Amino acid sequence: MLVNRNLGKWWQWLGVLLILMILIGAVGLFYQLRTGSIWDGTRRLTIVAVTIEQGNTEAEKPSSTESEEGKGDTEIIGNTEVRILSIEPRIGGLGKQAATVVALPDEVKMRVARGYGDYMVSALYGLAVQEKEMNLLVDTLQNELGVAIEGYIVSNSKFEIRNPKNKEEEFNNLKNETLEWWRDRNTDSSLSWGDRWRWWWEMRKLRYDQIEWLDFSQGNWAREEQDVDGQSMIVFDKNTIDVRLPKLMADSKIEDEGLEMHIVNTTGINGLSKQIARVVGSMGGRVIAVTNAQLLVDNCQLLVNLEDRKSYTLKRLKEVFGCDVMEDNLNDSRVDIEMRVGKLEGEVWLGE
Repeated sequence: MLVNRNLGKWWQWLGVLLILMILIGAVGLFYQLRTGSIWDGTRRLTIVAVTIEQGNTEAEKPSSTESEEGKGDTEIIGNTEVRILSIEPRIGGLGKQAATVVALPDEVKMRVARGYGDYMVSALYGLAVQEKEMNLLVDTLQNELGVAIEGYIVSNSKFEIRNPKNKEEEFNNLKNETLEWWRDRNTDSSLSWGDRWRWWWEMRKLRYDQIEWLDFSQGNWAREEQDVDGQSMIVFDKNTIDVRLPKLMADSKIEDEGLEMHIVNTTGINGLSKQIARVVGSMGGRVIAVTNAQLLVDNCQLLVNLEDRKSYTLKRLKEVFGCDVMEDNLNDSRVDIEMRVGKLEGEVWLGE
């Protein structure tokens, strides 16, 4: 009897220990999923994905020769694929189109953020590595495409990205690639491990027809023009992009709130407020006025009506642009939010 009682106590203690281990593991997993997270797994998130095809283990580095105008001609070593990936799980659960995949052609030339000059898409990642400034990826493509991009991820692909055999293989490769993002703890990304896990978890729920697949090397997304030296180059057609892309990148909750916004350029830099308005519009914001004003503003400021201070739109503008929310109430009764663009935005976006 004594032996049986001792065995019973032993199993009780073993059960308690097992439960404690499970609880500790669950807490640890929850902590990992939340640490450094920028995404709740429901709202719209758009990122830059750079895929280094298997066999290219070294970072691509651009070699540039500066012309008199300071614009670099680039040469790239290796084989990378640059894509824009966007997903909004909250509408995916309703059976709607919830994700967009944009493949960018290597040979398109862009004006790089912070005044670096012109580089091709294929050289952008190498430039960011060389300058040890990975946000060049995000800021440049956000400026060029006019969409709100919040992070990047760089991975070595084991899957065929450029030329899949069929749509089913393309879809399966994308899901498998996102699986590797969170399985490989060494993946270079501004997204936390938890964010990458959530992306894979939500992507696996989608059907192929819930994803919009865009190849900017096809159709009229890009066009040929002459540079200042008379040389032919390929650039993005921003008119086409501004008509078609924002509809696929908008956050449905911002659209539903429908707050009207006024963008004010305080820097004197031509075109800056219009550029910011492109991004706000692609987020789903309703920009009804873009003006200039002589104000001393360093970081961007948000003025808002009292009733809209807890709005989702205000929260997202603050997160994407890093703006300060001002204590003063908005005096302009025509709009719900006034965004004052400061000189820091001019330095980041246009290098001025």
